[in-house]
Amino acid sequence: MASVQEWLDKHERDLRAARDNTQPQKKLKECHLAVESLLKAIIVKRGGVPDEIHNTIQLAQDVPRFPKEKRQLLSYLYSVYDRRYPDDLDYARNTSPKDAIRATEELKNWADQQYFK
Repeated sequence: MASVQEWLDKHERDLRAARDNTQPQKKLKECHLAVESLLKAIIVKRGGVPDEIHNTIQLAQDVPRFPKEKRQLLSYLYSVYDRRYPDDLDYARNTSPKDAIRATEELKNWADQQYFK
């Protein structure tokens, strides 16, 4: 099982890849992977073992106080990752890859305040 630091390192690599990528769809997939790694780091930090899944919506259920306003982001990114329609089409239509990166960074700031600092 990966350690908290290994998950956080993966989160940073994935977020950096999202920022550096020039293809919008790949930026979103990298954001999804960054969020997935962050959620798994939180679960391990709390003494749990994260499920071996990519479903960030399901992983977030194991994170106490997960911000409700970020659930749309999870749904959107997972739909891109899983190649399906998002639950909230309006959110998807109005969220650019740049917005997704910013929201992923905000989620990391929240996690730092709640779990890592």
